[in-house]
Amino acid sequence: MKLSQLSLLAFTALVAVPAMARTAVLRKDPKTQQNYFLSENEDIKQSRLSVGWTLPQDEDFNFEKIAANDESYINANDDKIREAAVNVLVDLKTGSVVEELDQIKEEFTTCVWYLDQGCNHTGIYAMYNDTTKLAQVIGEGKWDTRYVSLEVMNETADGLVVRAKTSNIIPIVKNDLKVRLDSEKNSDALYRRDRDSLSLMINKISATAATNSAATTTFKLKVETDLEVAKGDGTFSASPVLDYVMNLRTGYESLALELVNKK
Repeated sequence: MKLSQLSLLAFTALVAVPAMARTAVLRKDPKTQQNYFLSENEDIKQSRLSVGWTLPQDEDFNFEKIAANDESYINANDDKIREAAVNVLVDLKTGSVVEELDQIKEEFTTCVWYLDQGCNHTGIYAMYNDTTKLAQVIGEGKWDTRYVSLEVMNETADGLVVRAKTSNIIPIVKNDLKVRLDSEKNSDALYRRDRDSLSLMINKISATAATNSAATTTFKLKVETDLEVAKGDGTFSASPVLDYVMNLRTGYESLALELVNKK
């Protein structure tokens, strides 16, 4: 599996590591009393945000047995657990659950871990910038980035609270890259041959807050990408950079991305 700079940064912060065996450690939101699981690695506390997972609190799940790696209980309920599980964004400073990541479950996957079994060739990561208050939630497959959501946070006494966020920006980035490369590389025989087989890896997203009001927050984004054919030799590859202006309305989920460097 090729790791982008995004996932390498997340790895350094020990957020959610793909295809890595980990034990589920039971935690509880101090305000809501919601049970959830985090990685056993204590170094995870170096980061403000992490990705954990949880189960419906009103159903008959034994959180303690899962945390204890009770093999007989987990094996008997494995399918039920995986079907019901949802990843959560956790504020490690306060121990609070910021939100349940329902959208990434619908569009990509849910990552759970127990019995020293992690996610198979997938990873869900979270990164947070204390200066811009912008979080990135990233879902990566074996060969490509499948999901990226950008979320503006408010910092409260109880922890981080989502102020506004995008839905998955990957479809927009893919389309903008295709439009650009169709224009720039139309005469490139390798590109024409491999065009529909290219995998997209989001390498890095840099964000600068441009304006900030009660109703709208505007960011300038630089999205660095890698495009290549998975496991391909002698194939087309490129590393385009896209610049966007992103407008987020408080209290809404939106995809207000405007491409700046149109060519």
